[in-house]
Amino acid sequence: MAEIIKFDAPAPLSEVPAFTGKDGVRFNNCSDGYCMAYVPSVSEKEFADYCELLEKDGYAKTYENAIKDNIFYIYTNAENAVTVYTSRIGHSADVRVVAGTNVPALPEKKCVEKVCEPFIAQLDSSHHVLQLGEGMSYVVRVEDGSFIVIDGGYRRGCFAKIIYELLEANAPDPNNIVIAAWYFTHAHGDHAGAFIDFCEMYWDKPVTIEKFIYNFIEDPEYCANFEIGLVPRVKQEMQRFYPNAVRYDKVNAGQKFYFANTQFEVLFGIQDFMPTDIPNEADATPQMPKRGDGNNLSVVAKFTFGSGKTFMVMGDTTTVCCNEMCARYGDYLKSDYVQMSHHGLSKPTPRAHNGTIEVYDAIGADVAFMPCSVERSQVRLEYEVNAHLLTKIKTLHVAGNGQVIEYV
Repeated sequence: MAEIIKFDAPAPLSEVPAFTGKDGVRFNNCSDGYCMAYVPSVSEKEFADYCELLEKDGYAKTYENAIKDNIFYIYTNAENAVTVYTSRIGHSADVRVVAGTNVPALPEKKCVEKVCEPFIAQLDSSHHVLQLGEGMSYVVRVEDGSFIVIDGGYRRGCFAKIIYELLEANAPDPNNIVIAAWYFTHAHGDHAGAFIDFCEMYWDKPVTIEKFIYNFIEDPEYCANFEIGLVPRVKQEMQRFYPNAVRYDKVNAGQKFYFANTQFEVLFGIQDFMPTDIPNEADATPQMPKRGDGNNLSVVAKFTFGSGKTFMVMGDTTTVCCNEMCARYGDYLKSDYVQMSHHGLSKPTPRAHNGTIEVYDAIGADVAFMPCSVERSQVRLEYEVNAHLLTKIKTLHVAGNGQVIEYV
């Protein structure tokens, strides 16, 4: 057999068969020891041939998923401990090959006995500190009584307290609180900051965190308006207080996680934004285009509960990302509940800090959660996109009105 050519790229991508014969291949540093090759204009046959090449080089397929005409695979090489996530996006024919080492396997699906009613709780992470008009904090309870915490809000002790008190009040056994996963959409302070206080305030309480799900990046090229200093601090607290938790530190679109009878499916993340360039704004650095601002890099995920009800978590994802998701997934985005993107912000700027009419129509939710204060919601609900959403939904929950629980 002819020698297999490997990517001429940083490790561990250098251990992976190269996608040869294509122009426009680009490499990206994904942080945390991961590297990505972006390959444009790949036919279905070329992608299938490449997957065969992976298998010839000792990579075994350990996961697959297809959403519409988008294909997502995971391959693992037991000999060199390299895991390859590869995908082909139908509408654009783009292929991405992301390599990392010692990547934990995804949790397998298993049905469990239902011991409680699952719910979505929107916590008020805004009004307790008057100068803070937003902050995002959700807690999902699944069928076995464990929880998934989403972001958490600002680094203010009051927000960590709100999270802990909700967990304690709603756990089947308050002396054994299980957080099945803490999921960070992105590492802005109004989302990830509360985790630091939660660790320092409640480390000695009967709380177990089993998994962390996130996709942070520390490459300055993608970190305009991104609080790089927060990322190492959050990681430090994970290791210090919950060293036994499994870290899924570079989740990718198409990956499914299972928690009791609830499915958690990633639809968009940092790798899907790379290597996009978007126009700059009139700010302190107008000379160069920006690649991202942290919001573009949000991990978007869809929950599907045992009842069949669905919840779309948008994080702070922006127009360019919403457009891409619509093109990829269409009516697969349909969900019963939606968290309004970027706290309902809707700036008409080049980076476009908002959701779109098209994405909200595709989601078609009956219930919308708006993670901001009442004062800010009154202004933002007048924006075109949000005004349109109001005509489609049945219920709007604004975080500043206080905690609300929707049973699903």
